[in-house]
Amino acid sequence: MHGASDEEAPSPFDAARDWAPRMGVFERAAQVICQILLAVMVLLIAAEVATRALTGASLEITDEIGGYLLAALTFISMPVCLVENAFHRVEFIQARLSERGRAFSELLFDLLSFACAGILLWQLWRMEAITWRSDDLAPTNLMTPLWIPRASMVVGTAILCITLLRILTRDLRQIAAGGSAPP
Repeated sequence: MHGASDEEAPSPFDAARDWAPRMGVFERAAQVICQILLAVMVLLIAAEVATRALTGASLEITDEIGGYLLAALTFISMPVCLVENAFHRVEFIQARLSERGRAFSELLFDLLSFACAGILLWQLWRMEAITWRSDDLAPTNLMTPLWIPRASMVVGTAILCITLLRILTRDLRQIAAGGSAPP
């Protein structure tokens, strides 16, 4: 059959996946932080379950701290998910484009993503500065200074911006190479 093998034809995105940015130092640090946050969250929830089962009482901090950990995990995991290609893609449109068209499409998407992440970082930074100056506290028993959990949103978004800059550099090199993945 014209030299066809039993192997499946490669996807037009195989080259893009091979050229996906490798985890840099910031993404690796974010990944380790996420692993720690998840472990702490599991331990906290297990302690809450055990306390309720054994004593019928609650720790009364699990919801608050769990919420802070979840927010931190969400923001700090974004750059890790990006370099691991864990986000959804609209491949049925991309598959119809030429290699050069896909390269320009990815560049446009990544530029828009960077612009949105930059605006988000700016607004989160402003919110963090206002929270720091006003000494806002959570209206809970712990009275957590709100700048502490909000700082994770700034850190995660800043790492996301750094990751997007790395990806934009890759996109530009890909376009300069004629749309194919550079060596």
